[in-house]
Amino acid sequence: VFGEVGQVARIGADEFGVLIKDPADVRSVIGLVEEAVELLAEPVYVGDNGIAVTVSVGIVVHWARGADAAELLRVAGVTVGWAKRDGKAQWALYDPDREHRDRERFVLAASIPGALEQGEFRIDYQPVHSLADRRVIAVEAQLRWQHPEHGVLTPDRFLDVTMQTGVIVRLGRWAVETACRQAGQWYAEFGDAAPVLSMDLTARQCLEPELVADVRRILNEAGLPAGMLQFELNERLVATLNEEQLEDLDILAGHGVRLVLDQLGGASMCADRFRQLPVHGVKFTGSAVHGLDENADRIEETAAVALLTWAADVLEVELLAEDVLTDTEARRLAELGVTGAQGPFFGETVTAEEIHRRLSGSW
Repeated sequence: VFGEVGQVARIGADEFGVLIKDPADVRSVIGLVEEAVELLAEPVYVGDNGIAVTVSVGIVVHWARGADAAELLRVAGVTVGWAKRDGKAQWALYDPDREHRDRERFVLAASIPGALEQGEFRIDYQPVHSLADRRVIAVEAQLRWQHPEHGVLTPDRFLDVTMQTGVIVRLGRWAVETACRQAGQWYAEFGDAAPVLSMDLTARQCLEPELVADVRRILNEAGLPAGMLQFELNERLVATLNEEQLEDLDILAGHGVRLVLDQLGGASMCADRFRQLPVHGVKFTGSAVHGLDENADRIEETAAVALLTWAADVLEVELLAEDVLTDTEARRLAELGVTGAQGPFFGETVTAEEIHRRLSGSW
């Protein structure tokens, strides 16, 4: 493939580097890469066995003449890593801005243990309102990092890297313990008037063999009844659960912990998984909510009404909604059987102290 236009060198057990001589443009290099990948994917027969090779390629556009060879290999390795993480068997183009963002996220991940020790993390709460009378029926716990340099960080800035490094286990346990302890204090003071505590359960937490024991211990120490805790499961997560993880969730539900399928938008729902999980409710977002606004596209509106009507008629569980932006959305959600909602229309996320003040004033 590379013939007279490139120089190939083996730089590792299963790694090769190619220097392209004076390429016309990036597209011509990509064309060569795609040709090589396609040829390597063709099976070579050894006896009756057809053996093919899949390749992940990192492309770095940089003059090699006079450059730092070690730096070129480093950024090439970084780019190969992107290609593998993006799905393997493909190529990626080096982007210094992406590497800078990656480096920032990994620096954040590395400093999380120290930040926990220094008390930089906190839990804020977004109220969930009844659409019937607008009273608060639950609060969703949301992790916040009061970073000394970057200010308040939301999980989208650091959570994905913590899952890769394993720090999510410690951070997730701290979040559950802290939120349950706070909810236990509310329950001790306000009894049944206290809101249900809702929080996300991540894929990494579902892998923990002691998940059930940890949750039961935390509830017991916090003095919080199991029925006052609700775990939200992302619909993509549910599709990946194995039988053992499903059994753990079933045990938690048997103890009274509520389970809600989260972020159910316009996508179809896996009926088999729904039957396997002891689900107490489903939460809708995206077009399923915004399609009900007065300015929504007619097609989105039709799809939203159809989905919510089907859910109310078939699922026989509590229907919830998040990211509600307008009164029209809230009103139409209620008409279609949704009982609880949260989002900017009802107010922003607040601190535990604000929740206590509102409870003291009966909301």
